[in-house]
Amino acid sequence: MLYNLLKIIFFSISLVLIQSCSSLSSKNVYATGVKGTFTCNGVPASNIKVQIYDKNKIGKDTEIAQGFSDVKGRFGIRGNEKVNIGNFDPYYAVTHDCNNANQVCKRKFTEEIDKKYVEKSTRAFDVYNAGTVELAPKRPNEKRDCNV
Repeated sequence: MLYNLLKIIFFSISLVLIQSCSSLSSKNVYATGVKGTFTCNGVPASNIKVQIYDKNKIGKDTEIAQGFSDVKGRFGIRGNEKVNIGNFDPYYAVTHDCNNANQVCKRKFTEEIDKKYVEKSTRAFDVYNAGTVELAPKRPNEKRDCNV
């Protein structure tokens, strides 16, 4: 009798621990997304690379999603990441050749994604709408990416 009671107690405690661990694993998952349209000198820009990253305080930033614009310049990507330490600080990066005289390296710029478009979930439903992004002008934070 006592043995059966101990088995039931042990089983109950094990079940509670398993449920606690599984719910903890999904508590730190964050999701975000970005959509919009790219143009180059007013013309839809296709095949433009867009990536979402999580900015890390230490080490390299983590890429969580990647995509390309379609023939009409439209793009839309979503991604998620489990954050164990620190915050989820997403931004998106755009790599392109619009008005690029240097064909060896591409132009690249980044933009932050507002925190209101970050969801504690595995999927972002309300994504940041970047609108129409004209790629021709040089941006203050623009760099050259020669590793593409």
